[in-house]
Amino acid sequence: MWCGTMDKRVLRVAALSVVALSVSCGTTGGGSTAVEPAPPTPIPHSYRWSVDPSVDLFSRGAELVRATYEAGGMAFFRGIDNSFPGYREAIGGPVDHLDPDIMDSVGSVVPIGKPLPTTNFRHIATISSNDRSVMATVCTYEAYANEEDNGLTTRFGRTRIELENVGTSAGAPGIPDADPDRENPAAHDPPDWNVFGSWKIRVFNTDTPEPVECNRWWHSLFPALPFDSETDRLDLPHGFHVPTQPVAIQYPEWIGPARTE
Repeated sequence: MWCGTMDKRVLRVAALSVVALSVSCGTTGGGSTAVEPAPPTPIPHSYRWSVDPSVDLFSRGAELVRATYEAGGMAFFRGIDNSFPGYREAIGGPVDHLDPDIMDSVGSVVPIGKPLPTTNFRHIATISSNDRSVMATVCTYEAYANEEDNGLTTRFGRTRIELENVGTSAGAPGIPDADPDRENPAAHDPPDWNVFGSWKIRVFNTDTPEPVECNRWWHSLFPALPFDSETDRLDLPHGFHVPTQPVAIQYPEWIGPARTE
């Protein structure tokens, strides 16, 4: 789901909490100076999102799907308290590892994985959304930046995401990213505002039937892969790996919340 190495010491410890002790240094005047905690280390990967032609990538529903997936990835590497603002409340974390609808890897208090330089390609294949609910299927694959990492198993995956609005307003989508090939100096990673608002994540799981839209998308990107156009079946030959590439520019970027008049 996300490309990184697993820290075996923290597997299945989503219910644990970590207490950071403040450190102070004595001074000759008898006072103390608190040491500010270091900011989280930047995660060396990006997301490149695309959608089915019938989907608006910058709609509120699609924005919530993107935020859910990316915040889950950040929680995987940093823990839910160092992910997107509002994510802990939206996911209802820490997540019980027995929850059948939400993977515990996206609801852990402590980091589970160590990231590798990767471009995460994500495609919203299907989505149904209104002011009260969002339901979507996301097709996925990753491209590593370093050849030594590319021996890992190629993962073509799919994820089911569902959200419910428990408030009175769905909220407005943020400022759209107008250029997929250029970094915006105003962008934030993670966003510095609460993208979720009153929305709660009800389903976030890879255990979902494979939609034919994913096979079609993967085949459009890798046309040499065996594909049956009558059944929309796609086969991955043994040993197939996505070619390496430098970490791409994030798209869309998190530029800012909805403008208010």
